[in-house]
Parts: sequence; C-alpha cells; structure tokens
Amino acid sequence: MEKYFQIGQISAGWIRGKLTDGKSTAYFCNSYITNFLDDFMLALLTILNEYPADEHKEVFRTVEEPTASIWKVAVVPDNLITIHIDSFSSMECVELIRSEHLCFPKASFLQDFIAEMERILNKFGLYGYRMEWDSEFPLSLFLKLKSVYEKTDVMSVSEISEMENQGVVASCTSLEKECKMLQNCL
Repeated sequence: MEKYFQIGQISAGWIRGKLTDGKSTAYFCNSYITNFLDDFMLALLTILNEYPADEHKEVFRTVEEPTASIWKVAVVPDNLITIHIDSFSSMECVELIRSEHLCFPKASFLQDFIAEMERILNKFGLYGYRMEWDSEFPLSLFLKLKSVYEKTDVMSVSEISEMENQGVVASCTSLEKECKMLQNCL
C-alpha cells in the first residue's frame, strides 16, 4: 500500500511531497516563507489534544509562491484524521483555485507520518535539514508526536521550581529520555 504522507524533496527552501488517502492525492510544494513541517506537527498535536486548542494551530497557511493554501486538520468520529486544503491564486488568499479533502485512519496516518519524519532525519541530519530548509527541524514537536503515538511518557512535562529559575516556575522535560527516543529513530 502507498504511504499516506511522503516527502519527495527538500532543497533550497522548498519542500515537495504528497498526501494520499487511496481515493485522492494532494501534492504540495511549499516555500520556506512558512514553516510547513513545524506548522503541520503543531496541527497534529492540537487535534490530538496535546497542544492548547485555544492556539488554533489546527489551521495553518502555506506559501507556494505565488500561490498560497490554507490547511485545516481535524479528528472526526471513527478515529479519522481529515485534511482540507484550500489553494488560492495569490498569497493574499482571495481567489480560490482548488479545494481538496482527504481522510485517513488516525493511527495509520500517524504511523506513516512518524516513519517519514524518521526517514527525513536519517537522510538529511539536523544540520543538513537546516541547510536545505533554512529553519531547524521541529525536533521537539516530532518527539512529542512520536511519544503520543507510542503512548509513552517520554515527553511528559514537569516543573523547574522557583528556586532553580530565578523566582519563576517553568516547564521542563527530560533531555536524557528525549535523546534515547531520538536514538531509537536511527
């Protein structure tokens, strides 16, 4: 079976790939003007209730130059993830030129997405990814998504006390656990 999510190329600030649900295929070719993988991972974490819903990260914009798209990601009954993409003729998002709607089994889509991100990390490396994309790979978001999918507590958040952070309580995670999880991606 064909993968639900694939990246074909990352080069000189462009990321090209496709989504396919077996019925429809949506191709993307996004520019560095927006941070596609970061935004997409935030959308997935938001719909999985692992990122504050009031941030509304489940909707994000991509730029294809000169066109732009609005992506809406949701979880619907029967454990399905839907992705709706409206594409516009310009970056101002005024004239709609195409509308695509895809639907995926949640667990299978997340499995494919995580496997594809591991492939990208192994192919490019962290610094190589930055050199091609001009932004950091969203490593913490990826590890959180992987932790949620695998149902582990690796990315559980604890607190740094006021005494340890100049009078302000702050969130923290375990770098040791995160590094072990990253090691398992190799």
